[in-house]
Amino acid sequence: MNTVSALVIDDIREASRTLVREFGFMGRNLAATSLPPSAVHALLEIDLKGPQTAAELCVKLNLEKSSISRLLKKLVRAGEVKESILPADARSKVLTLTAKGKATVNVAHEFAQQQVNNALADLSYDEIARIVDGLSTYAEALEAKRINGTTTPVSRFEIISGYRPGAIGTIAALFSRYFAQYYNFDQYFEQKVATELAEFTQRLSATNNALWLVMNNDQVLGSLAIDGDDLPDADVAHLRWFIMAPQLAGRGLGKQLLERAVDFCQDRSFREIHLWTVKGLDASSYLYDRYDFTIEEEFVDKQWGKETIEQKRVKRL
Repeated sequence: MNTVSALVIDDIREASRTLVREFGFMGRNLAATSLPPSAVHALLEIDLKGPQTAAELCVKLNLEKSSISRLLKKLVRAGEVKESILPADARSKVLTLTAKGKATVNVAHEFAQQQVNNALADLSYDEIARIVDGLSTYAEALEAKRINGTTTPVSRFEIISGYRPGAIGTIAALFSRYFAQYYNFDQYFEQKVATELAEFTQRLSATNNALWLVMNNDQVLGSLAIDGDDLPDADVAHLRWFIMAPQLAGRGLGKQLLERAVDFCQDRSFREIHLWTVKGLDASSYLYDRYDFTIEEEFVDKQWGKETIEQKRVKRL
């Protein structure tokens, strides 16, 4: 374990107090909303991570069970959040945002994005990169120490292009676990993801195809692919296999994956990008909306063993 000097500790504490003041945590409301900080953070976690249980929010927000229970009851009464029974476990409830909750979150996002943008506007790219890396490392160390009792090693993530050993099975497992938990999809879904992804990786050398992976050392934790050969129109790309492990939520890595995919499609002169998704995936829906993937079709589908509302989204380049 490193010996940290008192001066370094003092500097970090002073910077942390400044952040708390500048972000508005000393006030009764936060991020241009009428809600207290704990409520805003709860809504943001549900928005960024998708449906959450009270227990998951309790760990993430570092609140006592009684405090999180009171907080969630207030949010439900206020119409910001709704409770639903998990299809796979009638004893468990998940919390999702209502239309009002999504509107509140959008206000908070817009306020915070503008606040950060204003602070970074006159800094160099290298200065911004150091801020992102330093804040991420410090935040991860704090959270890891609280949850795991150790900060070694602190997780570091990178986005790489192309296939890595084990990627097919890991991506299929990420999809399967998520959709089994929240939508009760059966093994047919996992089999289909693995089969189609395996076929796609054989075509990765084609100019119009690409796969990006979020890696932590040798572990695959997220993915996104552009399949330029899958759809009938040669100038339309298919965005596929966009998935993130739960621990990546809120780190901006999903945004980075989408930016790379859109840039890739623009460089190759695609006219449109199409994707198919399931209604109710709040975190990915937020990103799709932000990057102008508009909903062009909605239809009821039962191919995964449970009735869902499928959406076709299109981005015109």
